[in-house]
Amino acid sequence: MASGCRLLDFNESTLPPSPKVIQALTQFLNAGRLQVYPEYQALQQNIAEYAGVSAQNILFTNGSDQGIDILFRGIVGQGDRVLLLTPSFAMFEQAAHLEGAEIITHSYGADCSFPYEHVAATLGTGTIKLAVFVTPNNPTGTPVDLPFIRQMVDMHPQTFFIIDEAYFEFHGETSKDLVVTYSNMAVLRTFSKAFALAAVRLGYVIAHRDVIDELEKIRGPYDVNTLAVVAAQAALEDPAYMYQYRDEVIYLAKPRMLDFFTQRGIAVYAGKANFILFDPGNPQVAIDFLRTRGILVRRGRGAIAHMVRVTVGTTACVDAFIGAYSEYLEL
Repeated sequence: MASGCRLLDFNESTLPPSPKVIQALTQFLNAGRLQVYPEYQALQQNIAEYAGVSAQNILFTNGSDQGIDILFRGIVGQGDRVLLLTPSFAMFEQAAHLEGAEIITHSYGADCSFPYEHVAATLGTGTIKLAVFVTPNNPTGTPVDLPFIRQMVDMHPQTFFIIDEAYFEFHGETSKDLVVTYSNMAVLRTFSKAFALAAVRLGYVIAHRDVIDELEKIRGPYDVNTLAVVAAQAALEDPAYMYQYRDEVIYLAKPRMLDFFTQRGIAVYAGKANFILFDPGNPQVAIDFLRTRGILVRRGRGAIAHMVRVTVGTTACVDAFIGAYSEYLEL
């Protein structure tokens, strides 16, 4: 079994990045320039062209985690109210705590549905300084309707909205065009998922130029390392490699895994990202068994604690998972 097929717990790519990335990194290392500070001249423009926005709307960061950090540092103060959905990416809660914010939470439904009415009502109080929408959400895979996002951003100019699109490549829907009009929002993306560059830590913020200007004042001058720059530029020169992987995951591998569960009467939630949730009946027993077969998956939290999240990779990885889980079902 390929090593990537074993690690199905963090939604990483199950394939290494484009061969052009490996070639570019090797050439850089052989050039003997590790002692030199990073150079960023082309990266901002490269990302902007890929994202379909102006370079003035882009801030690249040390993973999207740094994007979260500087957005919270720049916007949230002691006692400010922050609206988060749960369960979701833990970094948002950590960032809110670090700034001394009051966290207001709404839970996804047991069916992984987004609580539109509750969120709209809370924002309608006019007391929320910052709200976070993760679309598709991790770990539920739930998307947030684009018209709802636009409506909330438009109706509540006193609230800043972070739209986390870490799984954009797998979902295909984006709010990035709103940043030209609205300065109370930012879109977060990453190279860690579809581009298979989790190890080098590179993310980016898409926002109104006024927002980007303010964020530039917060981050350090060399926060993004040169290996990340070289890797991202090479990956962006070969988007076909990423799209081929994305297509295999979404159009071949994911349907195969969903069919496997539904044919056996196992409750499953497909979501819109490169992972799914399924209900094994006894999640910890299923997780422990899969670990004996060398496959790591992750248990849900909160309203979905009864479910298990499994990354969908190549069809070969799905076949390996199906083989192992079929053994479990025969116990």
